[in-house]
Amino acid sequence: MNYPLLQHTLEPVQSSCTILCSLWIKLSIAIFAAYDIALSYSSSPCYAADIPTYPFSLSMWLHISSYMGLTLILFGIVYESRNEFTYRRTIILCHDIIILLICMWNIMGIIILWLHYSNYMKCSIDIVIYMAIRLFIGMMINFVQLYIDYHQL
Repeated sequence: MNYPLLQHTLEPVQSSCTILCSLWIKLSIAIFAAYDIALSYSSSPCYAADIPTYPFSLSMWLHISSYMGLTLILFGIVYESRNEFTYRRTIILCHDIIILLICMWNIMGIIILWLHYSNYMKCSIDIVIYMAIRLFIGMMINFVQLYIDYHQL
């Protein structure tokens, strides 16, 4: 038996959930990007410490992470209006590649913080807590974005 009213009521709820998740993701990325930029310009020796086995410091990771987050926000706006463009598949592919690059960048942040900085520099507990929360939420945002993107197709 066909229930047309039930079929149509689920669609607006799903799209409003998608809109709220998308708004939460953009807001979280913007907050983390702003805080990452503020921390990267900090004068703390923990951020600027050079590691002999790694090519860049935590402040450089924070700089690049904030710019990648802002790029993701700007490209997310293009992605949401992808139906208006001719190259729809290219936009979807580029958006997914950016998300995967940010996911790899977060994994590199985990490596930098936990494996290298713990041996060479004793950072304050505030920095470690922020980076742990930032990396966890960053990875969670990446997976939620990919999940939403593939359910919208």
